[in-house]
Amino acid sequence: MSFDALVQGCNLVYKGRAVSPRQMTLEVAGKGYNAWRALWVLLPGETRWKQARRLRDDIRQFAAPLALPPHEAMAAAAACMSETLRSALALVDHSTRQALPPLERRQERHRRQSDSMLDDVMKD
Repeated sequence: MSFDALVQGCNLVYKGRAVSPRQMTLEVAGKGYNAWRALWVLLPGETRWKQARRLRDDIRQFAAPLALPPHEAMAAAAACMSETLRSALALVDHSTRQALPPLERRQERHRRQSDSMLDDVMKD
């Protein structure tokens, strides 16, 4: 059993309305079908049908990765390294603060009576 749809511009038209491939498989076969595997496509000028998944794989295989000009690639790499270094330094600072015991400083007005050593110094 087959169900036909047309591609018009950027739309997949099934029963006179634009649908996504997933919507078409849901309407035709119900849940449980992967649209990439269930749909087969006949390209203009071709005589053989091709599974949508294979078309997607072909496009991914032959699509060229977007290449940046060398100066932009170097600037992006430098920015990335700079951010990485900042993050590493922040981690080192944090771990250093965690490892060192906190310093206890008391200002004169907050000193306890027992902090005074005047009596002990006079005895020497």
